[in-house]
Amino acid sequence: MNRYLIFSTLLVLALANACKKNPPSSGAALLDANAEIDSVGLQYDGGPESISEIADYVDTLDVLLPILNIRGPVPVTIGKDILADAKIYSDTITGDPLVIYCQIRDVEQWYYLFARRVVHFRERQPASRGFEERRWDYTYKAAVRGEQRNAATPDGLSSAEPEELKLGDMRPRETHGNVNTAAFEIIYGKILQ
Repeated sequence: MNRYLIFSTLLVLALANACKKNPPSSGAALLDANAEIDSVGLQYDGGPESISEIADYVDTLDVLLPILNIRGPVPVTIGKDILADAKIYSDTITGDPLVIYCQIRDVEQWYYLFARRVVHFRERQPASRGFEERRWDYTYKAAVRGEQRNAATPDGLSSAEPEELKLGDMRPRETHGNVNTAAFEIIYGKILQ
C-alpha cells in the first residue's frame, strides 16, 4: 500500500511540475491560441510542451520506471509487417501506458507517453562506426527538437556529446504522426486499412 501511495504522490508532483504553464497575458492571446488549435482539429491535453518540461517529464519517468507495471515482452507488428518485441510500462493505479520499450532486431526504441501521445522518442542502433542514438521531443502538434549521439559502445551513448538535429534531418519513422501511430499499434494492435 505504501508503495502505491509513494508512487502516486511522486507521479502527481512530477506531472504538476512538468506541466506548469504560464497563463496568457490577455484574453486576446488565449483566443488566438484556441483558434490555432481549432484550425488543425487538435485540442491541448495538458501535457508537457516546452523542451525543458518534456525533459523533466522524461527524467521523472526514467526514475519511476522500476516501480511501474510491466506488460511484456510481447510480440507486436508495427507498420508494414515489422515484427518486434515490446514492453509496456504502465501507471500502477490508472493502467495508462507511460513508456514503451521496443526492440526490432538490433534497434531499440523508447516511446515516452503523456495521455497516450508520444512526447519523447529515442532510438538506438548500430552505425558504421559504433552506435547511434537519435532523440526527438514532441508537443501535441509537432516535433520541437532533435539530437543525435554517437559512441563506440551502447554504454558510451549517454555520456556522448549531442549534436542538434534540424527538423529536415527527421527520418520518416521519426515524424510526429509515425511515432504516434507506432505507439498506438504497439499498445492496441495493428491499424487496419
